[in-house]
This record gives sequence, C-alpha cells and structure tokens, in this order.
Amino acid sequence: RHRVSVLHGSPIVVSVERSQSPQAPLVNYASVNGFQVVRLEAVTAFCAGDGLDPSVTSACPCGNFGGVGRGCANSVQPLGALLGWSGAPDPDTLVLDVAGTPATATCVYLQGDGITDLPFGDGVRCAGGALIRLGSATNLNGNGSYPGPGDPALSTRGAVVPGSGGVRAYQVYYRNAAAAFCPPALVNITNGLRVVW
Repeated sequence: RHRVSVLHGSPIVVSVERSQSPQAPLVNYASVNGFQVVRLEAVTAFCAGDGLDPSVTSACPCGNFGGVGRGCANSVQPLGALLGWSGAPDPDTLVLDVAGTPATATCVYLQGDGITDLPFGDGVRCAGGALIRLGSATNLNGNGSYPGPGDPALSTRGAVVPGSGGVRAYQVYYRNAAAAFCPPALVNITNGLRVVW
C-alpha cells in the first residue's frame, strides 16, 4: 500500500515498469492491482495522544495517554484536551475550538506547514515545519476558540489562500501548571487538525 498527497491542480501520473518472467524470459509483463484516487476531507483530526493513532510514534511523555482522538491527559482532564472545529476553509469561516484544558488555561494556537512527531511538554506535537503562532487566548471553564470576534480570519493570520489546496496542521498548546502532574513540564498540547485549504 502506498499513499501520496497531491496538491490541488497537480497532475497524477501512475508509472508501471515491465518485468521479465523467470518462467518465460522472452515475455515482458506488467500489472497493476488497482489504485484509488480519494479527495481529502477539508478538515480531519490526527495526532491523537491516545496511544492508538498509528501516525503517532511518540508516546505521551509520562504514559499519560488521553481518550480516543484527543491529546495526552492533563492534570484536570484524564481524557486530554480536544481540538475541534466549526465552519469551513473555503470560503474561510473556520474556527478552531478547544475543550478539556484547565479552567483558565492560556492557550496558544499554532499552524504548521508540515508534520512532525515530537514529545512536547506533557504531550506530543505534530504541527511542524514553519510554525506560525496564530494567536493566544485565555480559556473559560476549559473551553475556548480562535479566531474570536475582531480577530483576522484563520487563513489571513496563517497566510494561506482558501481554495489553494495548501495543507496546514493546527494544534493548541496550553498552560498546565500542576507541578506534580508529569513533571517537570508545565504545558500540554491538544490533538491536531489537518486542513486542506
């Protein structure tokens, strides 16, 4: 099985090499069992700190695995924080929604143009490449969102064009200032979102 991502508007070329049969050296043959072209969903969750996500090879730093599809567990939410979304990338009405952080946690919303897989504080960071700090906000009762009223649109702040097919990764890291929980780190991070603009 081989999977590749193709940018919006790029051609797809499938090449097949001929091989000689050991039983009939003068006969050349080629075969393709098949292939499937699938359009990526505009927004998909990835990088779960649940220990079940095959795309994440780094374990939660203290064995603090979270719930299915969420980030690694934090000091107040054993399921971990969840990054979700509302709206759509084209036209850009996308809002990142975070839940399950400590009650008044300061959150930093990140965009990356690549994917990584690294321990980060009490969690695993998968937004990689060139990182942009989109903004920060203090959560209320463990919940928050970005952009908020008066903030620039996500695509504007992240310098990506809606409809371009550009792929970006998003995560939110937040303060988790419980020194006894997974010391010595005082930050954690949500699951990730992959957005096809």
